[in-house]
Amino acid sequence: MIMEGFILATKSELREEIYAVLLRFDAEKKAKQPAKLYTIADIARLTGKTYPTIRGFVKKGLLKTTKSGLISEKAFQEYLQTTEY
Repeated sequence: MIMEGFILATKSELREEIYAVLLRFDAEKKAKQPAKLYTIADIARLTGKTYPTIRGFVKKGLLKTTKSGLISEKAFQEYLQTTEY
């Protein structure tokens, strides 16, 4: 309820609104950040596999790359979800 420039809210209503604003702020901040890109060597180090193994996964299409040969965070996550360790 608005009265002469004041807003009356319960603690829980205020808490919910602050939380919603923080979530929107976080989503906007993440949207502005450039995508994380990895090299084949980065992925090999992160997965504990060899460079030739990861390069083979790329050639087989198991791990997607950009035109420049880099691997996006999204492609890496998709690879992890579809591959058994």
